[in-house]
Amino acid sequence: MTKVFRVIKKYWVYLGIAFFMAGAWYSSHVDEEMHTRARYTIGYLTGGYYTPKSGKRYSYRYEVRGQEYEATDIREVNMNTATGARFVVEYDSLDPGVSRSHFALAVPDSIGQAPANGWKVPPFITSPKDLNYGREEEARAE
Repeated sequence: MTKVFRVIKKYWVYLGIAFFMAGAWYSSHVDEEMHTRARYTIGYLTGGYYTPKSGKRYSYRYEVRGQEYEATDIREVNMNTATGARFVVEYDSLDPGVSRSHFALAVPDSIGQAPANGWKVPPFITSPKDLNYGREEEARAE
């Protein structure tokens, strides 16, 4: 056995933790980048399912500049769980495949469709807290 494999065998737990932490940091970094370049569009709920690790997840689709995207996110309190329900989706203007659902922010029926490039802010009154996603410190600093 080579020296590298002996080190891996001896320290596999620490290497696993470091790998997990690097993944979590990268995910957080991608989310922050998305929030700085955020645009908003209409998402359509396509279904829900249960996963043992994260609980109830819902899949959704949305369209940006004629391209359709699909994603999943965890359940939100007070969300409409009916297939086809419309809600706000926040996406990265430079990488529209990176998105965050706001399931509890239903899009009113009076809004037919989103512009091809989305909105800079949702087209109806929302609380900044509804779109914050844990960025309270950022909001207080402004």
